[in-house]
Amino acid sequence: MFKALGYKLNKIFDAFTGNFRIAFKRPSKTGAITIIGEGNEILGRLVLKDKLVRIDGKIKGDVISEGWLSIGKNGKIEGEIHTKIIVIHGKVQGTVYADKMIHIKARGELYADIFTSEFIVEEGGFFEGNCRKVL
Repeated sequence: MFKALGYKLNKIFDAFTGNFRIAFKRPSKTGAITIIGEGNEILGRLVLKDKLVRIDGKIKGDVISEGWLSIGKNGKIEGEIHTKIIVIHGKVQGTVYADKMIHIKARGELYADIFTSEFIVEEGGFFEGNCRKVL
């Protein structure tokens, strides 16, 4: 079924757990998908060119993304973020610049000064900081 939709099956070996994971990736002319999995930690500046980035691990440092940034429920970022759209299920601390939108989901937490044109906090989501509208 997935092959018929243009998805490619990738079997990934996790050296830490000794298990295999299956990942489906759909080739795109507009950009790839980057996933930073749970258990991974990055220290430093991260520059991402992909259109969709999902963070399930931890990042301490600045993140610059040209597309959508999705922070999973176990994801955590401490630093300055520059992106078009960010959706937060996990925890973010620092300063966030989002050209289009910041969306905090039901259990997401955002402790930051934010600069965006659209800001959404779902019931159960948490925001602490300052907000400035950017046109």
